[in-house]
Order: sequence, then C-alpha cells, then structure tokens
Amino acid sequence: MIEMVLHIPERFKGLMESVQSLIHTSSQLLDQLCQGKGVDYAAVETSVAQQASAIEQATHQALLSALDIDAPWIGSGRHPDQALKPPHPGQNPPP
Repeated sequence: MIEMVLHIPERFKGLMESVQSLIHTSSQLLDQLCQGKGVDYAAVETSVAQQASAIEQATHQALLSALDIDAPWIGSGRHPDQALKPPHPGQNPPP
C-alpha cells in the first residue's frame, strides 16, 4: 500500500470520514471482486452509492453551514415567498 497525503481545507474536515469510508469499502469490494467468484454487482452498486451519498451529504453540510446566519430571515433574491429561512411568526419579509 502506498501512503498519500490529501490536503483538505479546515472547513471541509467533515468530509474526511466519508472519504476514508468510501476508500475502505472500495478496497474490500475490490478484494472480493478479484477472487474470481460470482459477483452480485447490484449489491456492489448499492454499497458504492451509499458511500458516495455520505460524501455528498458531508459536502452539503459544509456548504450549508456557511448559511448559518443569525437573521430573522434570509432571502434568495427571488420572490419573498421563497425565503431560504422563513420569517419568525408575525414578521413579514421585507418587500
């Protein structure tokens, strides 16, 4: 095995566990595939998809955490009814 260093910005440190898990799972799957026996590749696809989904979720968590703003509401530049963070009860978004 070769050792590689991957530089990840601090704000994406939550991705490390998901990436490491995908690599570990992929390594195990590759070992199984190389045994020359029959393979249920649908199960392989499911496993890889779950691991990739965890990476996607960690990415969105890092990105959306940047939107954690202490404000009564956050607009998206669209119609006020499409606010990203709804107004507090009894408070209307600005026009």
